[in-house]
Parts: sequence; structure tokens; C-alpha cells
Amino acid sequence: MGIYGQDGQILNNLLLQKNYEVFGVTSSYQTVHHEIVKNKKISILDLSDRSVCNEFLSDLKPEFILNFASIR
Repeated sequence: MGIYGQDGQILNNLLLQKNYEVFGVTSSYQTVHHEIVKNKKISILDLSDRSVCNEFLSDLKPEFILNFASIR
């Protein structure tokens, strides 16, 4: 979560280099095509909507979550 911030980009790219499967989240369609983030598994998600987040995480069933997102 928060894949387009400085820390999110660095960690995303590092984990991909180590062959982890990384799913990123952004709040805006405009940022999905950002070139710095080398990840094709990016979802647009409103982190302020708890039910949407719960559904997303229930479907994904991640082993762990690293949250670098900010909420405006």
C-alpha cells in the first residue's frame, strides 16, 4: 500500500528483485502508469473505505502487509 511514495517505490523494487510477488495500491488512476515503479499488479483503492479494503484483502489473502500509504 502506498506504492508511489518514496519508501513504497524503493521497497517495491527491492522486493521484486528478490522475486517476491508484490501488489501495490494507489488512490488515483493517473499514477498507475508511473514509470519508476516496476510493478504490474497495482490496484486503485480508497483506503478510507474500510469495507472496500476488507474485501480487497479477503480476496488477495496476503502473507503480510506493508503500509506506506497516506490518507489525505
